[in-house]
Amino acid sequence: MPEPATAPRSKGEIALCERDRVRAEGLRFGTVLADAGYGVSAAFRHGLDARGLRWAVGIVRIQKVYAADGQLVPPTGRARKRVPDREPLEAEAVLADLPWRRVAWRQGTKGKLSARFAAIRVRIGDGAVWGNNRHLPGADVWLIGRVALIGRA
Repeated sequence: MPEPATAPRSKGEIALCERDRVRAEGLRFGTVLADAGYGVSAAFRHGLDARGLRWAVGIVRIQKVYAADGQLVPPTGRARKRVPDREPLEAEAVLADLPWRRVAWRQGTKGKLSARFAAIRVRIGDGAVWGNNRHLPGADVWLIGRVALIGRA
């Protein structure tokens, strides 16, 4: 007899199911870390939030973000739903205008391990879809940029 068909699942769906499975077995853990292969998925990030988990995930540099102090305002014209008071920007562009700070955290085999970092609070553009397939502001999160430094400190 053939095996029943299974629905294809995304990497994020599989990871969330695995997290739920090991949690049901009694395993506890703190912060969830994931690369941009997972972090690019709004559904994955929302799934972590829904489970009350702390997380830090990579994103693509073109991820749209809104200023943390942005507001939804009444639209102009005939539209009825509230819209953002400013356009979203790419994460990379937001980080480019910030001051960057060099941080060294330990001695490695080839010298101090260090990188430059910048951080800012933003609202990630992964809320409901509105005009021209853009997303409304979602959760208030830290956007952290890192530039690895090569060579000795």
